[in-house]
Amino acid sequence: CLVPTQHGQFLRLHLDSIAMLSTLVPERVASIRTCLFLFRLRARVRVSLCQRLLGLLAAASQTLPFNLLQLKLLQWWFRSLRMHPRCNRARQATVTPACWKALHWFQSPHNLTLGGSPVTQTV
Repeated sequence: CLVPTQHGQFLRLHLDSIAMLSTLVPERVASIRTCLFLFRLRARVRVSLCQRLLGLLAAASQTLPFNLLQLKLLQWWFRSLRMHPRCNRARQATVTPACWKALHWFQSPHNLTLGGSPVTQTV
């Protein structure tokens, strides 16, 4: 049964219809920060972890302002590895300065808790 409310959670997003904002729920922020913690400069990380981080950040792209601009740098770094998404999941990649720079924006706790306007369509 649906109950009309002004605040709610849907797909791990907190929706506020009064302020017209959508923010990530704390569990989503924690999972992104846990994944980011493993990406240290010159560290070796599995390709599957890179894909997980890209997926988490892509899912949050509609909520975090400027997320897509920052995410593009990380996608370019991952693409430069030239690894097949399925065949090379167990291989390891080194976190280069380019990757570290791309992740810098996401490592700020303030940037992950910013709210964005929900996607609206106009007719």
